[in-house]
Amino acid sequence: MYKIMVIGGHAGDEEIMAGTLCHKYASRGHKVRFISLTAGQGGHPTLPAEVYVVQKTEEAMAAAADIGAERVIFPFSDGSLEISMQVQRMIADEIISFRPDVIITHWRGSIHRDHIAAYYNTQYAIEIAAPEYKVPQVFYGDNIEDPHEYDANVVLETNEKDEEAWGKACREYEMVRKCFYKFDYVRYYTGLHIVRGQLTGRMYEYGCGLMRDPGYGFFASERGGSIPGLEL
Repeated sequence: MYKIMVIGGHAGDEEIMAGTLCHKYASRGHKVRFISLTAGQGGHPTLPAEVYVVQKTEEAMAAAADIGAERVIFPFSDGSLEISMQVQRMIADEIISFRPDVIITHWRGSIHRDHIAAYYNTQYAIEIAAPEYKVPQVFYGDNIEDPHEYDANVVLETNEKDEEAWGKACREYEMVRKCFYKFDYVRYYTGLHIVRGQLTGRMYEYGCGLMRDPGYGFFASERGGSIPGLEL
């Protein structure tokens, strides 16, 4: 059994970055854990954060269940996530307890400070956890807010069932259903999944793009049906 950990700056980032791929693995009996460093409670157009956090937490738990994942939400504030030892130790504790075969998180080239903090906190947490558990692989998810120097050099096949589960999960969030930010998440990412699938050079239905950890020392494009090393 494989274990996949996805670490997002806000609840919902995990589904965006790797929801279809996570459903593919979860539906085959593998374990997936989402770590949300904040609930993303600061983005509602009318509700104050202390009210919206309750709703957003409920939405996030329902979305994780749609994917087949478990979710942990950290108690940090949306929009002001710090690069700190406190955050890093909490992530390290999750790594040690879950022992993931792979971590997927934000790329550092982001327009969002919480995403940048998620990247650096995750890197340091992996180092902190290493004496007890060394994470074998790290990838960076395909997120429109993390575009700078991002290259989806790993594209993995997903299918209609994965896409349906992902769409259901995304629509658990009011911010997605009502397009709070004048951005249609489902339409954009469905299109991206189709494009990624076509770029594999094979007739995949959909594709999930990841970026290989630069420290791995391998930058050639990889295409396939499974996360490298986690063959289905």
